[in-house]
Amino acid sequence: AHSSQYVAAEIHYLVHERGVDQIIFNDDTFTLDRARVQQICEAILSRGLKVAWFCFARADTVTRELLALMRRAGCYSIGFGIESGDPEIMRRINKKITLEQSRQAVAWANELGLKTQCFFVFGNPGESEETIERTVAFALELEPVLAFFNMLVPYPGTESYSLQFI
Repeated sequence: AHSSQYVAAEIHYLVHERGVDQIIFNDDTFTLDRARVQQICEAILSRGLKVAWFCFARADTVTRELLALMRRAGCYSIGFGIESGDPEIMRRINKKITLEQSRQAVAWANELGLKTQCFFVFGNPGESEETIERTVAFALELEPVLAFFNMLVPYPGTESYSLQFI
């Protein structure tokens, strides 16, 4: 990952030299390093940069305070990889995020006015009609602005491929 100073300088350049007013941080998990995110947000605010931005996060990498800072710094939308609404599926895919952590993170983001996006995957090992129904119910419970439901694509050489085709 680029340093927070590098990212802040790049944003400054894009806003002032190129007229950019919206950015997507396409990191898999932008919030993985909270201190870096905090430094980027503080730099955006201290430089007076007017830029709207979106990022991807994990439910276990955010706090209400971090989300509030992100919102003040221009974050308008955040995407969470929730994966499933079934605890057993989450255990099987080794997600290491609880449903309660997802509930809390999405609730905080919703309360702060962020447009929440939640991403779910069907077809994980052990998936059934019942687990799919639990996932859909969980998506409705979370009340994201957008919910995305995708099918698992097990690529050769990945753990999910091994579990699907043994």
